[in-house]
Amino acid sequence: MFPEEFFNLIESTVSKSNLDGRGTESCRNPDYHFRDKKTKEGFWVECKFRSNTFDDGTLQWCEYYQLKRYKEVMEISGEKTYIMIGLGGKPQNPEKIFCIDLKKNPYNKLFKSLNHLEKQLP
Repeated sequence: MFPEEFFNLIESTVSKSNLDGRGTESCRNPDYHFRDKKTKEGFWVECKFRSNTFDDGTLQWCEYYQLKRYKEVMEISGEKTYIMIGLGGKPQNPEKIFCIDLKKNPYNKLFKSLNHLEKQLP
Protein backbone atom coordinates (compact mmCIF):
# COMPACT_ATOMS: atom_id res chain seq x y z
CA MET A 1 0.00 0.00 0.00
CA PHE A 2 2.97 2.32 0.57
CA PRO A 3 5.54 1.51 -2.14
CA GLU A 4 9.19 2.41 -1.55
CA GLU A 5 9.31 4.53 -4.69
CA PHE A 6 6.85 6.99 -3.10
CA PHE A 7 7.34 6.59 0.66
CA ASN A 8 10.28 6.28 3.05
CA LEU A 9 9.70 3.95 6.00
CA ILE A 10 10.95 5.90 9.02
CA GLU A 11 9.96 3.52 11.78
CA SER A 12 8.27 0.15 12.21
CA THR A 13 7.27 -1.28 15.56
CA VAL A 14 9.00 -4.43 16.72
CA SER A 15 6.88 -7.32 17.95
CA LYS A 16 7.27 -8.25 21.62
CA SER A 17 7.63 -11.85 20.47
CA ASN A 18 10.93 -10.85 18.83
CA LEU A 19 12.15 -9.43 22.15
CA ASP A 20 11.29 -12.33 24.48
CA GLY A 21 8.11 -10.54 25.57
CA ARG A 22 9.83 -7.27 26.42
CA GLY A 23 8.42 -4.24 24.65
CA THR A 24 10.22 -1.10 23.55
CA GLU A 25 8.94 2.41 24.15
CA SER A 26 8.42 2.82 20.42
CA CYS A 27 6.07 -0.21 20.34
CA ARG A 28 3.50 2.09 21.90
CA ASN A 29 3.48 4.11 18.64
CA PRO A 30 1.34 3.19 15.64
CA ASP A 31 2.75 0.32 13.57
CA TYR A 32 4.46 2.39 10.86
CA HIS A 33 5.85 5.87 10.39
CA PHE A 34 6.22 6.95 6.75
CA ARG A 35 7.40 10.04 4.90
CA ASP A 36 5.99 10.99 1.52
CA LYS A 37 9.01 11.45 -0.78
CA LYS A 38 7.29 14.13 -2.83
CA THR A 39 5.79 16.33 -0.09
CA LYS A 40 8.29 15.39 2.66
CA GLU A 41 5.32 15.07 5.06
CA GLY A 42 5.41 12.31 7.66
CA PHE A 43 2.42 10.27 8.76
CA TRP A 44 1.64 7.28 10.99
CA VAL A 45 -0.25 4.09 10.10
CA GLU A 46 -1.80 1.65 12.56
CA CYS A 47 -2.94 -1.67 11.05
CA LYS A 48 -5.77 -3.75 12.46
CA PHE A 49 -7.65 -6.83 11.35
CA ARG A 50 -11.09 -7.91 12.47
CA SER A 51 -12.80 -11.04 11.19
CA ASN A 52 -16.26 -9.48 11.50
CA THR A 53 -18.35 -6.75 13.08
CA PHE A 54 -20.53 -7.12 16.16
CA ASP A 55 -24.17 -8.14 15.59
CA ASP A 56 -25.25 -4.48 15.59
CA GLY A 57 -22.80 -3.68 12.78
CA THR A 58 -20.28 -1.86 14.99
CA LEU A 59 -16.56 -2.49 14.88
CA GLN A 60 -14.26 -1.90 17.85
CA TRP A 61 -10.81 -1.56 16.30
CA CYS A 62 -8.85 -0.84 19.49
CA GLU A 63 -9.09 -0.35 23.24
CA TYR A 64 -9.53 3.15 24.64
CA TYR A 65 -6.00 3.25 26.13
CA GLN A 66 -4.55 2.47 22.68
CA LEU A 67 -6.63 5.20 21.06
CA LYS A 68 -5.35 7.66 23.66
CA ARG A 69 -1.72 6.75 22.82
CA TYR A 70 -2.29 7.10 19.06
CA LYS A 71 -3.83 10.54 19.61
CA GLU A 72 -0.88 11.56 21.79
CA VAL A 73 1.59 10.52 19.07
CA MET A 74 -0.41 12.49 16.52
CA GLU A 75 -0.47 15.61 18.72
CA ILE A 76 3.20 15.45 19.74
CA SER A 77 4.49 14.75 16.23
CA GLY A 78 2.05 17.09 14.47
CA GLU A 79 1.61 14.37 11.83
CA LYS A 80 -1.54 12.63 10.64
CA THR A 81 -2.39 9.14 11.82
CA TYR A 82 -4.32 6.70 9.66
CA ILE A 83 -5.95 3.47 10.76
CA MET A 84 -5.93 0.70 8.15
CA ILE A 85 -8.59 -1.88 8.99
CA GLY A 86 -8.84 -5.21 7.24
CA LEU A 87 -12.30 -6.73 7.67
CA GLY A 88 -13.33 -10.30 6.91
CA GLY A 89 -11.36 -12.97 5.13
CA LYS A 90 -7.86 -13.55 6.50
CA PRO A 91 -5.34 -11.07 7.93
CA GLN A 92 -3.07 -11.59 4.89
CA ASN A 93 -6.02 -11.18 2.49
CA PRO A 94 -8.99 -9.30 4.01
CA GLU A 95 -12.28 -9.02 2.12
CA LYS A 96 -12.42 -5.27 2.71
CA ILE A 97 -9.82 -2.68 3.67
CA PHE A 98 -10.70 0.71 5.11
CA CYS A 99 -8.48 3.73 5.68
CA ILE A 100 -9.62 5.92 8.57
CA ASP A 101 -8.18 9.37 9.29
CA LEU A 102 -7.91 9.42 13.10
CA LYS A 103 -8.39 13.18 13.21
CA LYS A 104 -11.73 12.91 11.36
CA ASN A 105 -12.90 9.81 13.27
CA PRO A 106 -11.36 9.98 16.76
CA TYR A 107 -13.22 6.96 18.20
CA ASN A 108 -12.22 3.41 19.00
CA LYS A 109 -15.57 2.08 17.82
CA LEU A 110 -16.92 2.51 14.31
CA PHE A 111 -20.47 2.09 13.10
CA LYS A 112 -22.09 0.44 10.11
CA SER A 113 -22.10 3.83 8.36
CA LEU A 114 -18.31 3.35 8.03
CA ASN A 115 -18.94 2.35 4.41
CA HIS A 116 -19.78 5.93 3.46
CA LEU A 117 -17.34 7.71 5.81
CA GLU A 118 -14.08 6.64 4.28
CA LYS A 119 -12.77 5.13 1.11
CA GLN A 120 -12.82 1.37 0.89
CA LEU A 121 -9.67 0.23 -0.85
CA PRO A 122 -9.72 -2.47 -3.55
